Amino acid sequence: MSIKDSLEKSQSLAGSITSNEAKVEIEKLEKLEKLEKLEKLEKSESKAEEAALDEALRETFPASDPVAISITPEEKPPALVH
Repeated sequence: MSIKDSLEKSQSLAGSITSNEAKVEIEKLEKLEKLEKLEKLEKSESKAEEAALDEALRETFPASDPVAISITPEEKPPALVH
């Protein structure tokens, strides 16, 4: 059941929520859903980084060698000339 369906069902049961209030609640729920998806994405990215670090540590031998990971700097957009 979608968020909108759930809200419409609760609206019909409560009977006291206006359509504008329902729209506001739908928007809030949609934003919450987006935030939850973003959190999941951030967690998966964090797990990927951890896995890369773990692999780099496994590839580092002997232990006196530096960790075998390379970090590429983020590209910066060219400066705008006015």
